[in-house]
Amino acid sequence: VEASGDVPWTPWFSAPAVARETEFFQSNGEVFTFPEVPPVNSFLAQEIDGSLFRPGQRLCLSIEARMPEEAIGEQRLKIVVTAALGATRVYSATYPAALLTPEYQRIALCFRLADDAIPEGGVLRVQFIDEHLRGIPKPMFWTRPMLNEGTAPAPWTPSVEPRARAHPFR
Repeated sequence: VEASGDVPWTPWFSAPAVARETEFFQSNGEVFTFPEVPPVNSFLAQEIDGSLFRPGQRLCLSIEARMPEEAIGEQRLKIVVTAALGATRVYSATYPAALLTPEYQRIALCFRLADDAIPEGGVLRVQFIDEHLRGIPKPMFWTRPMLNEGTAPAPWTPSVEPRARAHPFR
């Protein structure tokens, strides 16, 4: 935390993409084995203080994603925004992993907050999910998650200078 109290980086949290076969040794000498389970979803998530937003504000949540290997089965990138700002509203979009390439592409969900007043304690929860529906998933890579104001995602690629965040994350 900087002297001003601001966090100079975005504190995301994530979960592992795949649960693998596991063995447990019991006290009687037996080995108890769990069979391999279907992959679990992996995700990045963050909650943002609702006081940083205005009623009716237009926002775009985006991330750059790539797949070095061709996706098989049903795997997709899902973007979810849960606005718990008085009433709870959920905005979501999915993008098939089969359309991702080995090069990064920016994938975005643009939405408009409701016109309701934003109460104290309201939050906006944003999530990026590598969703596995069927089949063995291939690795999906993400970089540069971004929440910006407007009706289009701000460009942020190796050839464009990063823009300052419209809203600090807290």
